[in-house]
Amino acid sequence: MEIETQKAITPLGKQEIVFKKWITGGEQREIRNTIISQVEVSRSGEITKGETIKGNELVKLAENKAIECVIVSVDGKTENLVETILNMKVADFDYVMKIVNSVTSGTDFLG
Repeated sequence: MEIETQKAITPLGKQEIVFKKWITGGEQREIRNTIISQVEVSRSGEITKGETIKGNELVKLAENKAIECVIVSVDGKTENLVETILNMKVADFDYVMKIVNSVTSGTDFLG
């Protein structure tokens, strides 16, 4: 199956972002599992894992996995994408996350 991609340019840094137009069910499951895998719950509903994890850490893990699943390249580079995106100016980061969130939710990104 060929991956359909689309290009966008960040508003401030003018960086070219290549992203998948859609993700698979398996990729969506991977994103969800980054959160779910951090917690073990007994049948009675009690948390059974000894360690606790803060909600913001769960969001970070899920966002990182979503970036990895959606973003193909930044300015032609395909490595260290999460770090590259986190180091963008906040307006550009927000723009990229808008793309990521629209793709992971199954809606079209219209810029």
